[in-house]
Amino acid sequence: MLRWVVDLYADAFTRVPLAINYHRLIGVEKDWGAPDADSERLLDIAVDRGFMLRHDAFGMTTYYGDWERAYAEKWRYRRPILMEGGWVTKQHNYTVDPRGYETVADVRNGEFDDSAEAHVNALDFRNGETLSWFTGSFDLVKKVVAEAGYRLYPTTVKAPAHVVAGATAKVRHDWANIGWANLPNDLPQWKNKYRPAVALLRANGTAAPVFVDSGSDPSAWRKGAVVSHIFRARLAGVAKGGYRWGVAIVDTTRGNAPGIELAAKEATVGGWLVVGDVTVD
Repeated sequence: MLRWVVDLYADAFTRVPLAINYHRLIGVEKDWGAPDADSERLLDIAVDRGFMLRHDAFGMTTYYGDWERAYAEKWRYRRPILMEGGWVTKQHNYTVDPRGYETVADVRNGEFDDSAEAHVNALDFRNGETLSWFTGSFDLVKKVVAEAGYRLYPTTVKAPAHVVAGATAKVRHDWANIGWANLPNDLPQWKNKYRPAVALLRANGTAAPVFVDSGSDPSAWRKGAVVSHIFRARLAGVAKGGYRWGVAIVDTTRGNAPGIELAAKEATVGGWLVVGDVTVD
């Protein structure tokens, strides 16, 4: 039955990512207890079809335990993980948690710590709990913005300042990911549609030709490692004149338009980060 439901959804939503709750009890009538021996196998059916992982007990030491942590680790960097906190602090007695929470801020810290361990792609501050994040735990909100999910930016881009029209330009682009998760480019629904690219930008900011490096995959970029790529862009049909080099991660299903916001301090032009000038002779 689970396989039938999973296939039904996966066949219907071919471009929209789906998610499943990675609960220790799947397909049984109990709400809570020791992990069922069949739960991991059943969950894998959905996750293998491209389902993301989602759990609603982050920060609950008992309910988000060793089994849940191990399952999240198994799929780390292979499927996105979505976080939702478990303690509804206005309704639950969170002081019974084995971590010894005394304040709502303690709960927020526990949720953040579990999220960092799981390398989650998104944190749900939860309806009714949002205000406490932005008042008593705003330092954690800032850490989420800086560290959670993926944060991609080009550390170095080397491209020629002069190119002969119709010639080939050698481009080197190095990338870093300062987020604890990865861009889930290899989701079956996305089919690796996001790729790094460079473009020649006209004076008005529009891109002339766009050159996509289809041999590099942003989903493989991990925190703590700079990844270098080299490809050659042939400037066939490019009019002579002055341009600027721009770099972006483009959506190849939308005309190679910039599709991912870069974690760069500099302003972008139409989604392109300007990295230098070039003259086509």
